[in-house]
Amino acid sequence: MKKFILSNLIWLTILSTTMAWWQFCIQVIQPAYNPITWECKNFPTPCDVPQWWIKVNQCKVIGVKKYQFLTEKEKKLIDQFLNKFFKKLYKYDLETQIKKLQKIINKIDTILPKFENLANQTKSQKYTKIVDLLLYLKEKISKQISLLQINLEAIKTESGE
Repeated sequence: MKKFILSNLIWLTILSTTMAWWQFCIQVIQPAYNPITWECKNFPTPCDVPQWWIKVNQCKVIGVKKYQFLTEKEKKLIDQFLNKFFKKLYKYDLETQIKKLQKIINKIDTILPKFENLANQTKSQKYTKIVDLLLYLKEKISKQISLLQINLEAIKTESGE
């Protein structure tokens, strides 16, 4: 009886630790684009999208001007704000910076579809501008995450981790 209980405990321990690494993912086509190269493609599941790629509802038609509802002055102000924000994150280690920025991306991912739907339903330039703003923020933050991940990998490689 003791062997049975012991073998069950070992089995449960192994199962619970391996289950923590499992990720269940819905089988649905997930469009995403690379914020550096602007390549957009469909992935078989949301879990297949590389971490630095940006998930979108659909790949935009090529030839459409990006962020057509944001003026250059608005983009410049957003860039200035983000640069100040990124500098404030420097007090944290790279992994913490990535986590904090990823939380922002997740929040944008949560609200973006709502504004995309409003923009499509109402054809209002106000909502389209908000969508452009969110996509612009997401692009800039995703690029920062990519740079931080590259730095983190370089540090890990140098230290032999």
